[in-house]
Amino acid sequence: MGCAVAPVMTPTATPTVLIVPTASLTKIVTPITSPSRTSTPTVTRVLIPTATFTSSPTPTLACKTDTASVALSASATTLKKGEVVTVTATLINQGCVALGLPQYRLYVEAGGTEPLFDPDKPAPVVHQLAVAPGRSDATNFVLRAVGVGRATLRASASFEVHLGYPGPAYWGSNSSEALVITVTP
Repeated sequence: MGCAVAPVMTPTATPTVLIVPTASLTKIVTPITSPSRTSTPTVTRVLIPTATFTSSPTPTLACKTDTASVALSASATTLKKGEVVTVTATLINQGCVALGLPQYRLYVEAGGTEPLFDPDKPAPVVHQLAVAPGRSDATNFVLRAVGVGRATLRASASFEVHLGYPGPAYWGSNSSEALVITVTP
């Protein structure tokens, strides 16, 4: 028996092959010969398998790029020297493809020559996960005020994007709006 191939679409728009048996009826004519009689052909009907392959056009991917934003917030925007502030960077997936392995960075820009916070250059934070479409992920940076003045903070998040398997993959990134924190004596 032969097979016909028909695509079946799953919710992830990955084509799957469905095999459907097919066959065709063919006549075979076989002559019978013998030295003592005249040839009389015999007609036999035989079912011969055939393979018919059909395909539909490749589905168009709805996602051609990522859509994400980064929000930055703090437990306080004014604090005294010696106090601790928690700064939260949130990656928001507004697109239709997962964002993998988010890496967060916090940048502190202070006007003076002395650091305003400890640490003054926080280490990057990597989360070993994927942020699904419509979801978010966040990380906290804890800073101690060690100086007096005003600082502008920004956060960035980079992430891995796969547009189908196999398919194009790339690193995306986005940055937050500025957040100003003032430290008083």
